[in-house]
Amino acid sequence: MKNKRRQEVINPFESIESAQNKLLDFQSRFNFDSRSKEEILNNFLRGNILRAFSIYDIKPATIFRNWARLTYDDFEKEIIAAESYEMYSKYIDLKVNDLLNYWNSQMNNDSQKLIYGPASKIVNLLAKDIHKTFKIKNNQTSQFLHIPLDQYTLVPLKEIVNQLVNLNYKINFPTNATMSYINAKDHYHIIQNAIKNLTNPLGISPIIYEYMCWDDRH
Repeated sequence: MKNKRRQEVINPFESIESAQNKLLDFQSRFNFDSRSKEEILNNFLRGNILRAFSIYDIKPATIFRNWARLTYDDFEKEIIAAESYEMYSKYIDLKVNDLLNYWNSQMNNDSQKLIYGPASKIVNLLAKDIHKTFKIKNNQTSQFLHIPLDQYTLVPLKEIVNQLVNLNYKINFPTNATMSYINAKDHYHIIQNAIKNLTNPLGISPIIYEYMCWDDRH
């Protein structure tokens, strides 16, 4: 009998203040690491993220890594060229659409199309890795990086997200929200802005939130 993987408990932040205190503490101990282009491409996507795509008939790593190699140089240039968060965000939107089209061109089964949430996560994981190269590690674009959204970055926001956004409706996260919870571009940007509104008053790049929620656990 196979052992079931123990489900990890991810606790929501109790308040904006407690979340910001944790961010400040993490920031005080954090340093960006460095990787070369080949290290990034040869090791892009390992472990947990690929298990989420186990329902597909083909190995998703093959498609994602081929796409990463095809797009890497242009992606790097655009990250360096970004002069504002808005400019960077528009480019991320284009890259998500590019990955969606590339994935779907490789699939024979319409029922196995990639959806927005997982595609945006893959794009932002690559952007996060590209930022680790010596070429742009200290570039100002660290302030523009978007968050790869999954249960590790979504669930902690559950109790505070509505305080971080100005909407005429309430956002309700499921307890086990995953990357597939993000189902459209507008939804994606609402959550990205919530995280930005959490970190900006502290003078901290939003990507530090992701490092705290994901990397600090693994």
